[in-house]
Amino acid sequence: MYRKISSLILIALLLATPVAAEPTRDAPKASSTTKRVIWTAIGAGAGFAAGVFIGLNKFDDAVYADRKIWTTAIIGAAAGGVAGALLSRNVGRETPVKATRSTDVPDVTWSEATTSRPLLSPTPPRQR
Repeated sequence: MYRKISSLILIALLLATPVAAEPTRDAPKASSTTKRVIWTAIGAGAGFAAGVFIGLNKFDDAVYADRKIWTTAIIGAAAGGVAGALLSRNVGRETPVKATRSTDVPDVTWSEATTSRPLLSPTPPRQR
């Protein structure tokens, strides 16, 4: 029984994985949200299957076995969905934002800023 279920799960996973192909220029890229939803659904399905498998192995001959198996399957689906959503996050994939220097900020040194001069007094700009 264990070998049949394991082989069915393995075959299903092999058939469900996409084959890596070269992207075409005209094909639009899937958004991050679409990928996250897909991975959440895949995780929930895998968690449900794992929950059914674990529930059947543990509670098959128990009293009220159907309730216990369904509860285990639902908890597995929730855990798989959360895992799929967390694994599909965009962590560190964005391009870094370059800091731009604003021209509105005056070029002041630390010693000039800490002196007790009035701030609005007309001072000539520093020569570089």
